[in-house]
Amino acid sequence: GVMLDAVTTSGSALAGQTVTYTIWVTNTGDYSDTFALDVSGDVWTTTVVTEVGPVAAGHAVEVGVLVEIPADAAIGAADTVTLTATSLADAGASDSLLLTTTVLECVAVAGVEFTYTPAQPFAGQTVTFTGTAAAGTARLPVTYTWDFGDDSPVQVGNPVTYAFTAARTYTVSLTIANACPSQGRRDERVIVYGNVIYLPLVLK
Repeated sequence: GVMLDAVTTSGSALAGQTVTYTIWVTNTGDYSDTFALDVSGDVWTTTVVTEVGPVAAGHAVEVGVLVEIPADAAIGAADTVTLTATSLADAGASDSLLLTTTVLECVAVAGVEFTYTPAQPFAGQTVTFTGTAAAGTARLPVTYTWDFGDDSPVQVGNPVTYAFTAARTYTVSLTIANACPSQGRRDERVIVYGNVIYLPLVLK
């Protein structure tokens, strides 16, 4: 026999993206077997290998099912595909499951802000920058790109650390982008102080 199982049977993404489902094909019989995989009922392009095996008795094989959401799919639209595994040794042994994919609404990035510590950095001191956004970062992937205003290469990540080499005022820019695509930006002046040199006090 055969049994199909999945981490989840429902997925969602933005229009134009691809949803990947992880499926386990388990041989529930008492002999090694090979299984044919077939999809039906799908409107959106669905990709899966056509055959897995041989699979030892009592063992499982992991396969991926890819569902491509059309770029022009409407928000909230859904597509359901039936995945069926059938034993090549016994055509009467099969199992099926339904996979439902839904189109998400794209939320634009808004309200970009960032903080940094320490609040009064000195030249050469490591500063930690942390970015946030009021909206648009709930769905991955989200990219945080930092420009520190000193002609150094941009950094990608959140949070990030950086050490300014000279004491002066820099315009630091954070751009947050999501897969919509949408992006928001925040520019802020950061004052970097020079190191204070304390001279010894000489008493006469």
